[in-house]
Amino acid sequence: MGIKIGKEIKKVRISNNDIALAKINGVIVFDSLKTNTEAFNITYVNNILKLGDLEDKYDFYYADSSGNMLEDYDKICSTPTYNYFNNFNYVPIEAEKIIAYAKGTTAKKAIGVIPDTLKMPDLGTKMYSFGALSDVHIDGDGTDEGYAAQDFEKALNYYNTKGMAFVGICGDITRESENNELALFKNIVDNVNGIPVYVCRGNHDCRYSLDDWNTYIGKELQYEIIYNTDIFLFLSMNAEDYGDNCLSTMQLDWLEEKLETYKNQRVFLFFHVFSPNTCGNINDIYPWSGLDTTSSNIQRFIELITKYKNLIYFSGHSHLDFRCQKYGANANIFSNGTTCHRVHIPSCSRPRNNDVGTGTSNTYDNNQGSEGYIVDVYKNAILLRGYDFEIDKYLPIANYLLDTTIEVNTNLYNPNTAPTMNWYITSTEIGVWESDHSTYMQIEPNTTYQITKTAGQRFCVGTTADVPEPGNNIQQYTNNDTGESITITTNANVNYLVIYFIDTDLESATVEEIKNSITVKKV
Repeated sequence: MGIKIGKEIKKVRISNNDIALAKINGVIVFDSLKTNTEAFNITYVNNILKLGDLEDKYDFYYADSSGNMLEDYDKICSTPTYNYFNNFNYVPIEAEKIIAYAKGTTAKKAIGVIPDTLKMPDLGTKMYSFGALSDVHIDGDGTDEGYAAQDFEKALNYYNTKGMAFVGICGDITRESENNELALFKNIVDNVNGIPVYVCRGNHDCRYSLDDWNTYIGKELQYEIIYNTDIFLFLSMNAEDYGDNCLSTMQLDWLEEKLETYKNQRVFLFFHVFSPNTCGNINDIYPWSGLDTTSSNIQRFIELITKYKNLIYFSGHSHLDFRCQKYGANANIFSNGTTCHRVHIPSCSRPRNNDVGTGTSNTYDNNQGSEGYIVDVYKNAILLRGYDFEIDKYLPIANYLLDTTIEVNTNLYNPNTAPTMNWYITSTEIGVWESDHSTYMQIEPNTTYQITKTAGQRFCVGTTADVPEPGNNIQQYTNNDTGESITITTNANVNYLVIYFIDTDLESATVEEIKNSITVKKV
């Protein structure tokens, strides 16, 4: 049983082996781990968290290595089996254990050690952090959206006290273009000293004229911010329309030019509406308008964002809260490794909590909930921590890690150092053949490469496990006598790529010219 600390207690002797300190609902308690707390095993397989064999009558929280609850985090769950994590969920960096309390009490029941598969990998030194919000919906008179202004001000103050570099907002900063909402928004931003705020226009903001937008926001419909070598693009809706008028040709030209220019850097895009069939509208819960994929401008937008893997695309619009991940793994995050990362942000003033998982019921309270992200940026990753400003807690279901490593697609073949051999290659052997030429380079197994050659005649490739020599067996033999490109995925046991190019009497090109025309890139 816990011992509440009160004025009558003058002195407490603590043995580190026997006593744990916790703070539950503002009350500090001591618990005897030896007498009152039992151990339980934690397993994490296929995104299912299994908390021992405990009965379904406990609340589970993250704890540090000493068994103390992480007070900044809301409870994980109230059931010993938790099914709602996804491939991007990790425990907080400071979490080492999970602790169980009898529901509604401070009575500690059991504690278990978190498995390594759920723990955050070493990310190195954090570079900076920024805040990410959406759907603020300042209404001007405080009636339409409950406490939207207070929620927004509270969020900005929280970001400011936590040392965020800036705050990015994915649109719908206003409600109905009345009661001078833009002026109220600007007044709140101006009164929270020391933190820049960048926004783009959402569908509700399009109900204002561009002149009003420029007067109070002072930004174009598209602009860029550079921070610590990372690129931030803010792209506004051109009109309250989800088809061709949503984004102008000029805006799409601008976006294409920026994405191509910064293709070898990390780029964050803030745009209001979520991308169809990715995240932000799990199971089509959101019953209103989204991007019209029959529109040529929207098709071009989707083609652009999916082309660049270095892009992290933030959106809002649906208001669906973080907990909607219980209806599907892609509720808040979509990342398949071949296109850009997509991140959905719930509403700062009015998150929607859908209790049945269909588009027929959208239940929320104007005065309940206020959600956004704290984004911690590392050299090759970003850590997204979903926060509820109403309860002042991080949400365990919304603690995500995204790999943002930039793979610069450079030519891996160096013609100056790669050997030249007077050999031919076939599907079974390398042999000596006068006037035929081949070259090789070291490669990685289980990796896809694209090999191109634009000079010379016949073009064949193969792989070997060992350094190529006459008589070696060739694996993965592929030829293309007329084309310029061959793509192969290397086997698990190969280490060298052999490129064969015959040029009869070297009449059309020299060996040097042919080697200089070869490129090898990872795909």
